[in-house]
Amino acid sequence: MEIDSGRYHLQWAGVVGMLPLPAMVVGFALGQFPWPDDNLDGGVYLGYELPRHFGEIGTLVWLVLTGASVMFLWLLAIAHIRQNAQLSASVVVMIAGGGASAAAALVFASSFVTIAVMGRGYPVEANGEDHAASMVITYSWNLTEICFALNTVLLGLIWFAVAAANRRHRLLPTALTHAAVGVAVIDVAGVVSVFVPTGAWSPGSFAQVLPGAAATYLWIMAAAVILLRRHGFPAGPTVTASRRRSP
Repeated sequence: MEIDSGRYHLQWAGVVGMLPLPAMVVGFALGQFPWPDDNLDGGVYLGYELPRHFGEIGTLVWLVLTGASVMFLWLLAIAHIRQNAQLSASVVVMIAGGGASAAAALVFASSFVTIAVMGRGYPVEANGEDHAASMVITYSWNLTEICFALNTVLLGLIWFAVAAANRRHRLLPTALTHAAVGVAVIDVAGVVSVFVPTGAWSPGSFAQVLPGAAATYLWIMAAAVILLRRHGFPAGPTVTASRRRSP
């Protein structure tokens, strides 16, 4: 018996690709929108993260978004390998780039939640009575945002690889191949924000994040809907009879 694992992985990619939607709903429901810019007083960031435990919950939301995106990429990459019976350069970039992006997300998620942990653990110092503590909080925020902005170059490379893999072997409609190139361009363009010290266009701030994030997650969810419509929900691996060997 032989498992139709390519279709099975595409089914799971469809399911995983829908996870960003509830995560984003939770993030927008609990957080302040738009969020603070870079290089502000540390108290501003405490006011953003401490209410309703958004520092901790926002970190978990971001890790769900990143985890879902990476798992989607890996499942799509495995389906390409299964159906092509070979490992192309674009698929290697999808797998390795996804892992590197997940590692980067752990770094800036840790920096982000440090602000909330410090604010709760050292409330007097963190709420403005200690200038050094306030600077540490601002530093943690800036580190988070700058890491995010630099990671957009890697994300752009990944989406170029997605487009190349789908062009080579079409698992998704051609329109999504072209759209993946557009997502890649938007992501790469976001890195120029490192030249802006503060304001909505500074690294990781509202105007820098929204175009790339919206394009990326809309692409993933559109692809997920198409995969689910084509292949259905996973109900266990599909098994096909293999050719019998003569004794």
